[in-house]
Amino acid sequence: MITRRTMIAAAAVPVLGLHGRLAAQVTAPAHVFTLLPIRADAFATFLPVMQANARASRKEPGNIAFDVFQPEDDTPTLILFESWRSRAAHAEHMTLPHLKAVEAQASASLAGQPDTVWLIDVPGLPAFVHTPVPAAATTRNVIVRLKVKPHARPTFIKAFAEVIPQARAAPGNHLFDLHQEADDGNSFLLLERWASVASHEAHLGQPYSLKLDGIVPGTLAQPPERYLLRDVAA
Repeated sequence: MITRRTMIAAAAVPVLGLHGRLAAQVTAPAHVFTLLPIRADAFATFLPVMQANARASRKEPGNIAFDVFQPEDDTPTLILFESWRSRAAHAEHMTLPHLKAVEAQASASLAGQPDTVWLIDVPGLPAFVHTPVPAAATTRNVIVRLKVKPHARPTFIKAFAEVIPQARAAPGNHLFDLHQEADDGNSFLLLERWASVASHEAHLGQPYSLKLDGIVPGTLAQPPERYLLRDVAA
C-alpha cells in the first residue's frame, strides 16, 4: 500500500524470457498483501482515512477487490488485501487523491515499516474469484502465510487442489483462495472469508480440512503465520 516490493527473480533467465515474464505480470491480475503496524494512539485517526481509500478504490475500473482487516484481538494493525486487473491498474491507483491521503496520514501514524508482498494466482489451482460479501462486518477472515520446502511443493499444491473446491462449497464460505508470492514460488498466502466464526469452525472439523491438516505441516520450511481477522473496511 505505502511501499511496494517489486523484485522479480531473474537469475539464469534468458533476456527474452524475462521480458515475457515481466509483460505477463504487468497485464495479468495482480494481488497485494500489506501489513501496516499502526501506533495505538493514531489508530482511530488513521482507520477512517483507510476506509475512505477502500471505498474509493473499489470504484476504480481496474480494481477487483480492496479489503481492510484488523486482528480480532484488537492489535493496532491493518491488513490489506487488494486485487487489481493488472499492475498497470495498480500503478494508476497509486497516483489518485484517496491514496495520497493515506500516504500523508501514514507518515504520522505508522509504528514501523509496512510489509508488502505482490501475489499471483497459483498455476494449476482455481483462480481467485471475488464476489460481494454480505454482512462483511460480522465475517471471520483468515490469512495464513506459508513457506514450503522446494521438494514438497508438488505435494502441497496437490493437497490444496483437492481442498479448494470443497472449502468453497462449504456452508458459510465466501472465499477460499491460495496465492503465490510473485517473486518466490515456494511462498504462499491463503485467504479465507467465512460468514461467521461458527461456519469457519465447522469447516475446520470437516474430513477434507482434517486431511489438509495432516499433509501441509510436513511440507513447510518454517511455522506458518496465521491471522484471525475482522473486516473493518466499512
